Amino acid sequence: MSAHAGFAKLSLSRWVGIMLKEFIQLKRDRLTFGMIIGIPVMQLILFGFAINSDPKQLPTAVLAADHGLYERTLLWALKNSGYFRIEREVRSEDEAERLLARGEVQFVVSVPENFSRKLARGERPALLVEADATDPSATGNAVAALNGIVRNALARDLQVVGPISLTIYAAIDKEDTNWIVILKDVGPDVSVQTAREGERSPPADLHERELTRGWLKASYRAVDENRSRPGAPFHKLAQSSIEPVKPGEVYEYKIQILATANLFKAGHRICLDITSMDVPTGTGAMTNVEYIPYHICRSETVTHQVYHDAQRPSHLSLPVISNRQPSAS
Repeated sequence: MSAHAGFAKLSLSRWVGIMLKEFIQLKRDRLTFGMIIGIPVMQLILFGFAINSDPKQLPTAVLAADHGLYERTLLWALKNSGYFRIEREVRSEDEAERLLARGEVQFVVSVPENFSRKLARGERPALLVEADATDPSATGNAVAALNGIVRNALARDLQVVGPISLTIYAAIDKEDTNWIVILKDVGPDVSVQTAREGERSPPADLHERELTRGWLKASYRAVDENRSRPGAPFHKLAQSSIEPVKPGEVYEYKIQILATANLFKAGHRICLDITSMDVPTGTGAMTNVEYIPYHICRSETVTHQVYHDAQRPSHLSLPVISNRQPSAS
């Protein structure tokens, strides 16, 4: 006996009969026929048009401890991406958490303190982004796009044009010293590679270009506030204004740096050298093309201590020119 004797053979005629019977049933039961046709069409319309799997203009709050140029650039990039709609700027983490808990915003972007300054120094400060995870379909794509938005927004050129000044809070262990500051453009490529004084060709591993310098003798630190301008402190430079430094005491020094114009390319760093001894003739980048009188160094060793904290905010003031194109009205 065959092993398949208990099973009926497939009958084509029987299969055709079942199919005809089902079509006759659909013809008689129009409700079932309508559901078979209507439900897939309804799903096609809902998932294709009505249900948005990539929502835009999500309400966002910003908690900014830094209000520099890069912070403003970042906010503009978030707005222009289409994913984020900046609703308000909050002043505390508690306020931001309340907005998230009430569902008034779906994102809170926290910009840390000194964000712009750290970026200008070549560091990689972290942004904190808090999202309402109760609606992952709405926030998923926005979070995924956030890294690219931030990276593209901050990888930009920085144009500096005009007068520059350096403010430092410092102490020395002698009665006087020379403050000499050198502003440089340092990059990962040879576009900022220049020969220095005494060199016939630039070193292959030194990708930097000196831009400008500033000088100040510590005992001539007195500033005429009425004649000073942003980026251009006016020192009295008179015999009556000379004031020796008390060793160990912290003083504020405002050092004027010669005006310059330079485009710091994306990926480059702004470098500031602080020294107390100048080159004999010219500047390093000029290679003696332009003569700048040198400052004779002191004959004694001086220890310099520069402070940078909330009470003694040493900082460099740069005249940054925005290269954002005006939007069409």
